[in-house]
Amino acid sequence: MTGGYEEIIPDHKAPFIFANWNGTSGDVDVLTHEAGHALEAYLAARTDIPHELQCPGMESAEIHSMSMEFLTAPWHNLFFGPDTDKYELFHAEDSFVFLPYGCMVDEFQHIVYQNSRPDPRTAQRRMAQTGRKVPPLERLRRPAFYGRGAGWQRQLHIYECPFYYIDYCLATVIALQFFLASLQDHEDAWQRYLKLTRLGGTASYAELAEAAGMKVPFTAGSLTDLAKGVEAGSRHTRSDANTKTPSACMAEGVFSFVEGVIGRNHA
Repeated sequence: MTGGYEEIIPDHKAPFIFANWNGTSGDVDVLTHEAGHALEAYLAARTDIPHELQCPGMESAEIHSMSMEFLTAPWHNLFFGPDTDKYELFHAEDSFVFLPYGCMVDEFQHIVYQNSRPDPRTAQRRMAQTGRKVPPLERLRRPAFYGRGAGWQRQLHIYECPFYYIDYCLATVIALQFFLASLQDHEDAWQRYLKLTRLGGTASYAELAEAAGMKVPFTAGSLTDLAKGVEAGSRHTRSDANTKTPSACMAEGVFSFVEGVIGRNHA
């Protein structure tokens, strides 16, 4: 499994990335993802922003990394050659389909923590019930292990960082908007990204999004608009006319589910 992290050597103001590679597209995902964190650390270390405010909260820090995965598109061909379009289509759709899964994990945690003593069978039943709200994740229920609602056990965040997973969803919503913006005008998207990044932790999630001209997902219908944009954007890179786009995988009920979970966390 590909993975990695970014850290900085404060005295030298030098960020570095430590990662393992396995010869898959995940290598590029990890490298570009961590490069986003590294750039933010590099820029912050060269400002007069107090150390405690150089990096924003987790829901915002992941914007830097997940957006960089898309903004490095002009160089993806150096890794994928003739398969570049295929990778970029998969990456955009995979990022969008992640949204309902991330919200499913968050809703499951709320259900479990509201029950002071949830036994394993109850937890599995609740996970299965939550999963049935998300039609595109039907594939996760096919193996017996997942079908009985035990799939939450594979999500390490539930054990180590309760309620953190929704932050990835919040960041993904902004990252996908950078993806769409880059298709229209890559240089403009890059400058907006730098503006957001240079603010470090001096602004809230909503303020960072506003600074870059992006929409926050706390209003009804915002994700439906994003889905339509990603569908249109995927046509930009689609080479197979029979390839399903995000809207072909996402039903109206899924939009309502994701928006409901994100809206509840915002309330």
